[in-house]
Amino acid sequence: MAANIVPFPGIEANDNFESTPPPAAGFKLRLVSGGRDDPETAFARAYHDVMIAKAERELVEARWMADHCLNVGAYSPLWEQREPAFQKMWSAVERIADIPAMTRSQLRRKKTAIGKLWLCAEGKLYDGFRASVERDEERLRRVA
Repeated sequence: MAANIVPFPGIEANDNFESTPPPAAGFKLRLVSGGRDDPETAFARAYHDVMIAKAERELVEARWMADHCLNVGAYSPLWEQREPAFQKMWSAVERIADIPAMTRSQLRRKKTAIGKLWLCAEGKLYDGFRASVERDEERLRRVA
């Protein structure tokens, strides 16, 4: 092993970087921020989970619709993918509704993730989404 390579368990040595100086004595890797308990990271993950789930559902719906239009009345295996895609999206929206928005930017993203339709819809299922947004708006009014 070359003199300037610091061995790490489970990582094979690579001496292609001869110009890289060795780390200082006592060198340690540390996580600065963005861990699982970081509220900003938790919100960002939840937001992106919603957006990905919505995109996946839209893709399944678009593929099913194209298949259905070409073969009206014929069985399509995409039919069975529609409900799981919707449930995944619904679960992701419920998760982000449970995470408090701490900034105006997060509140805007939360409203986008939930969607105008569901924020205006009637029924117990949608009341929780509105209540979550209202709590965030009230909290941000008190802070401002």
